[in-house]
Amino acid sequence: MLPYRKITTAELEQCLDDPGSVARTAPPNLRRILRDAVRSFRRHLPQLRVRLGALLGIGSVESPLDQAWRNLRLLYGGIEEILGVLASTFRTSLLRSYAISSAGPSRNTRKPCFGPKVSVAIIVINFPQIA
Repeated sequence: MLPYRKITTAELEQCLDDPGSVARTAPPNLRRILRDAVRSFRRHLPQLRVRLGALLGIGSVESPLDQAWRNLRLLYGGIEEILGVLASTFRTSLLRSYAISSAGPSRNTRKPCFGPKVSVAIIVINFPQIA
C-alpha cells in the first residue's frame, strides 16, 4: 500500500504503464483513487525534475508525465525499486515530498514529519588553544 492511498504499488504501476487498461477494467472507486494518484504525480513532477535533473529526460514532444515514468522504469525497473531509490538517494517520493525526520526545537528526540521541514544537526568541536 502507498501512504495515504488505498491502492497497491502494483495497481499504480499498471495505471502508469497503461492508463487505458485501468480505465476499462477497474471499478469506479479504484479509477478515482488512481486518477488522484496520477494527478499527484503530475503536480510533483516539477520537484522531481529539480531533484533528478537530466535523469528524467523530459523533452517537449510527448507528455512529460509519460516520459518521466518511462525513463524512471528504464533506469530503475519496477515501482518498488523506483520508490526505494527516490526515498534513499533523492529524499523524495513519486507522489509527494516527505521529510524523513525533524528534531524538535527543545527536545533531543526525533519524530517523523510529513511536511517541508528539514533536520539539521550542529556539531560543536572544542579545540585546545595553542599558546
